[in-house]
Amino acid sequence: MVRDFQRVIGDESRRQFLEVEKELPDHIYACVGGGSNAMGMFYPFLEDNSELIGVEAAGKGIDTPEHAATLSKGTPGVIHGSMTYLMQDENGQITEPYSISAGLDYPGIGPEHAHLYQTKKVRYEAITDKEALNALKLLTQTEGIIPAIESAHALAQAFKEAEKMSNEETILINLSGRGDKDMATLMDHFKEEV
Repeated sequence: MVRDFQRVIGDESRRQFLEVEKELPDHIYACVGGGSNAMGMFYPFLEDNSELIGVEAAGKGIDTPEHAATLSKGTPGVIHGSMTYLMQDENGQITEPYSISAGLDYPGIGPEHAHLYQTKKVRYEAITDKEALNALKLLTQTEGIIPAIESAHALAQAFKEAEKMSNEETILINLSGRGDKDMATLMDHFKEEV
């Protein structure tokens, strides 16, 4: 149900991209916590040739216990009645995820994402807090747009990969929320720079 509500953004993005560029994007990026915003963006493009990239929260690093990178480091299990990938211990007990972004701080992933991960229909990456905040700062300074910290994860991965792309390749990034709700976190993080 939430995917279908979020799909309004994916459908509209697809329509506008075709209208402006006359073709579909080569790469589409969206942040992934539980995954509803990303599913809404990806769903209209699943049968197309656009590369879909979901970006998880690597927190302080996926090699530390402080992350929420479910597909990068999680294991199969059951949560809310669905078999999917989870942050869990060897006894199947949910472990505490971590992300500077409250919206990505979730111990599981929606079952559709688990399927897309297993079938390799979507590529999943993980971005650290630091990388996300640097991307947020860059977008804010260059475009005057303050994205949600969640969305900054997708931005960071897109920025990183864009450096290796040709000038002809096109990118669509899902800015799934505004940064208003994150102002206290951002002020605390950037207080040294003010």
